[in-house]
Order: sequence, then C-alpha cells, then structure tokens
Amino acid sequence: MVYQDFELNYSLPPNHLLWKLATTLEGLMSLALTKISAEWVSPATYTINDLIVQRYPPGCKGITPHRDHLAYRIIIAILLVSGDGECRIHRSRDEPKGQVIRFCPGG
Repeated sequence: MVYQDFELNYSLPPNHLLWKLATTLEGLMSLALTKISAEWVSPATYTINDLIVQRYPPGCKGITPHRDHLAYRIIIAILLVSGDGECRIHRSRDEPKGQVIRFCPGG
C-alpha cells in the first residue's frame, strides 16, 4: 500500500509558465538524446507527457516507496522550485533505505 501526504495539482492550464518551461526542457532533452545516440528512446519522439505540481507543506510525510505509472517511463524529471528535502530511489518496494538524492538550494 502506498501512502501519500502532500498536495498535488494535475490541472495546470496549457499556457502556464511551467508548461512553457517543460516545452523548453523537452527540446533540450531531445537535443541531448541525439548527441548520445540513445538506443532506448528516439529523440524525434521524446515528449513530456505530463506535468504535476507537488507541494510538501511543513510536517508532511511525503510518499512511501512506489512505482510510477507506466506512462512515466525512461526519463522522470523533478524540478525543485523552493525549499529542500530528499528523494530516494529503491531497487524494490521492500528495500528499506534506497539511494538518497538530496534537494537543496544551490545544490
């Protein structure tokens, strides 16, 4: 069972500045993929297919280890706009610790 304790916004309008940022990142990522000759994704078909804004108010517990939806494959980008915290990558849901990725200003 996955436990979530944070705020989500799935409905940013198409003209929102964060979608414009996503479009720019999409172009830069496609360019990078052509430079490395990635076999696992075609740069011509690489698209950002979703944008979710998450807010973690003080005291919230975040989310327990989980697998992202199948629609979120190959590259998942996380952009920290403010604050700090950490994300963990687990090889399996049962792995207790996971690899820690710290988010901090300027880091």
